[in-house]
Amino acid sequence: VLPKVKDSAWPRGEIDLFIAARLDATGLKPSREAEKTTLIRRATLDLTGLPPTIADVDAFVADQRPDAYERLVDRLLASPFHGERMAVDWLDASRFADTHGYHIDSGRDMTRWREYVIESFNRGLPYDQFTVEQIAGDLLPETNDPAENLRRKIASGFNRNNMINFEGGAIPQEYLTAYIIDRVNTTGTVFLGLTVGCTQCHDHKFDPLTQKDFYSLYAFFNTLPENGLDGSKGNAAPFMKAPRPGQDQLLAAIGSSVADLEKRLASPLPEVDAAQLKWEVSALEDAKQAWQFPEVSEVVSKGGATLKKLPDGSHLAEGKNPEKETYEVRLLVRPELKQITALRLEALPDDSLPMRGAGRSPNGNIVMTGAKIALRTGSRGEGEWINLPIKAAEADFSQKEYQIGGILDADPANGWGIYPEVGKAHQAMFTLADPLSLDSPREIKVTLDFQSQFAQHQIGRFRLAVASAAKPQLADGLSAEVATALAVVADKRTDAQAAAVKKHYREKVSPEFARLNEQMANLKKQREDLEKNVPTVMVMQDMEKPRETFVLVRGAYDKQGEKVTPNVPSFLPPLPEGAT
Repeated sequence: VLPKVKDSAWPRGEIDLFIAARLDATGLKPSREAEKTTLIRRATLDLTGLPPTIADVDAFVADQRPDAYERLVDRLLASPFHGERMAVDWLDASRFADTHGYHIDSGRDMTRWREYVIESFNRGLPYDQFTVEQIAGDLLPETNDPAENLRRKIASGFNRNNMINFEGGAIPQEYLTAYIIDRVNTTGTVFLGLTVGCTQCHDHKFDPLTQKDFYSLYAFFNTLPENGLDGSKGNAAPFMKAPRPGQDQLLAAIGSSVADLEKRLASPLPEVDAAQLKWEVSALEDAKQAWQFPEVSEVVSKGGATLKKLPDGSHLAEGKNPEKETYEVRLLVRPELKQITALRLEALPDDSLPMRGAGRSPNGNIVMTGAKIALRTGSRGEGEWINLPIKAAEADFSQKEYQIGGILDADPANGWGIYPEVGKAHQAMFTLADPLSLDSPREIKVTLDFQSQFAQHQIGRFRLAVASAAKPQLADGLSAEVATALAVVADKRTDAQAAAVKKHYREKVSPEFARLNEQMANLKKQREDLEKNVPTVMVMQDMEKPRETFVLVRGAYDKQGEKVTPNVPSFLPPLPEGAT
């Protein structure tokens, strides 16, 4: 029933009637309506967080239509600044930040989640949908709209705004527990309007939540694949690429163009294939003249590994994988070479090795700390070993911190590394200070040391070659992979070897493909530049097997009590049967 009021002209709606009735009862009168300059200032600051412009004020003052104020409010609600203004309080409540918060306070990037919040306010997204997307956006069924699916997953970043640590000496389980407690507390504060954290340690009389309720909520968030010390640099896993509107379409268009060009580059072309066969003959002959593979008379692992000889003349380390290693390889060189000026080491990838690369370490890297070349003074098996000084070392690739020149000193802190290109074949060349003249068969011993502080960082598959040219070239324009493939008869090559030779010829040699290769290089550069600018966002994600959850006695991370399962607080309606 609407109340009757003394001044029936003042109320503009039903709510005003109740306000006026209360004012009448207390003997008060409503304040007079503010001047239009005041109204626009208040409305603009409230709805956009910005003061009105002089032009906006003049236009509103001049607007004498009866619904001028309503029109002003509609315009302000349609402003993109409205979403930014409304998002401020939500971002604060959701503990949004640009850094991880602990230790050195390293950076993170949650701008795509912030943009989701702003966009949601500007779209007038219903609050129930806004809530569901942020609590469970990663669990919602996929739609036919990729942009909508991405938007929902970004929304789940609400629960990734917690502080993240990586300080040395910190206990992972302690901080993992802290992150999940933070999610429970924030969910309670933002969506329930309750400070639920009081029940983290024990029950409180008259509190609507029990300690068991707290850890039942905790169980919902105890499913994220994180380890507790995740915030070393940038966004912590799990995170995903979240292209802005237009970026994904452009990436797809570039990807389609790259795929079309790759198809053209790989398609059979009789004239080009015939030219390739001719080139293979000359390239193989050039390679043979430049580098020879001498007979390996003995190969030993000082660390106890088994060095298995493969058909291409390389050796693969198997079995024991010691923390430090030394390989000794004895080579028989023939007088037909006349002289030896350099030795080449190929570090070759293999499917049996970590990262399918050339190294035996878990991350596929190597750190070779030394290389020595020695000559036996007598014939095979007789005489002393004398050192052959190495004057220079070069490689087709060196890790920034571990350049090939580091093998020339006696310091195990230096050496040759290949990270991050651990999955590729690499070559290193060691040039002798003085050429070794050959007038009879001689025996050479090559020692490769892997004595760095990094355990198991030795080469897993390698091959040695020698050169007699006055100025030997490392690879003669060929990668180790292609050089290896060329040495195999065409019809005996694996599919991967055949593809490597064809790719090299068409990308590096064939004049017919020069224009297409230039197009490909430009497209890949465009894609690379664009991908660098695609932001990432931390999101929620369930583990395949959720962790078990227990009530933590007095809130201590290492004091487990009663086991609990995911559930809503007991003062709320229960979940539907079968829901989790």
